[in-house]
Amino acid sequence: MSTYINPRKPSKTLYSDCPEILTKFLNYIKAIRNLSDRTVNGYYLDLRTFFRFLKMTSFGIDFDEFNTITISDISVDLIKNASAEDIYEYLSFCAGALETLLPRVAENCLQLKVFINTILRNQIYLRIILRSI
Repeated sequence: MSTYINPRKPSKTLYSDCPEILTKFLNYIKAIRNLSDRTVNGYYLDLRTFFRFLKMTSFGIDFDEFNTITISDISVDLIKNASAEDIYEYLSFCAGALETLLPRVAENCLQLKVFINTILRNQIYLRIILRSI
């Protein structure tokens, strides 16, 4: 999958490599929060990187394989068990090993915060959505 998805020609297998929880989140921010395709794609890329990092550190996968780590099998429990220390380590990893510029690292942090807050409030959002339909 390319790192940028052309919104005029989206693939039918859009985000097919995502775990279900991430697909639901991306659909939510697109449909309910009305974010642009480019913004949703940015969330996808950053969260995919975070999930790859979680999998790499949790299962002892070598850094050389980082770009080929699949995330479709990431469990909700692995995400729920991620600690603040894991997130700090991830942000440090982005700045160091991935050579991400500091403004992008701050954006990664914000996107993680939005993802986590949305997932934590998922039941509330679901009830609100169902009432409005």
